[in-house]
Amino acid sequence: MVASLINRGKIDLIKGLNIFICCSNNPVLCQERNKVMKKDFKPDNESESTRPRSSQPQDIASVIRRFVSDFEMASKLQKYSIFNHWEEIVGDGIGSRTKPEKISRDILYISVTNSTWANELSMMSGQLLGKINCYIGTEAIKGLRFKVK
Repeated sequence: MVASLINRGKIDLIKGLNIFICCSNNPVLCQERNKVMKKDFKPDNESESTRPRSSQPQDIASVIRRFVSDFEMASKLQKYSIFNHWEEIVGDGIGSRTKPEKISRDILYISVTNSTWANELSMMSGQLLGKINCYIGTEAIKGLRFKVK
């Protein structure tokens, strides 16, 4: 039943965030939504009375903004934005020969086209770290690791 409600636009789902928004004043639809939700996305420090509940549809941008601020995700989103802005951060020359792969324990893993570039970039890692952290706005990345792909 929930899948049919989603397909008919009665319940909106943001994939990956597990946020359901009741778009109806019909209590049956809202009850169905509550059965599907696995977790109440409410921070521990927020009581039931601090945020007014509304049966009216909400603007998705405001819902996402509130979700990001409630769960302090802004710094994580900024940190991972380097994947989308890599060439802008490191420049076209380096950006065309490298690709950020993952961040693990504040180490950025970068694939490079050949061992010569890996060696050159490892000698420039201080400068690259400076550019990356300047873009992020904080010292979020502590080290770089290069791998030839």
